Amino acid sequence: MLNFKENVPLNMNDSCTLIIHLHSSDIKLIFDAVLVHMHQNHLGFKFISEDVGTMTHLRYLLSLDVGDYNKITDKLEFWLED
Repeated sequence: MLNFKENVPLNMNDSCTLIIHLHSSDIKLIFDAVLVHMHQNHLGFKFISEDVGTMTHLRYLLSLDVGDYNKITDKLEFWLED
């Protein structure tokens, strides 16, 4: 769920490219996404795909959260299944 300060020109089920800039960093997470939830300025997206750089950064962020790089495979398993 993301909160936007301004109106976003999207309708339910619209596809878009979502770019998330990490605070105090040059890192950008880039996703192909579909808008699946709207409530005022709060929007929820389903991520359809991401590039290799984004997946690498997500793995790193999860490893910081979990404290063990090897355990993140379990957390990402649903993403790896098709």
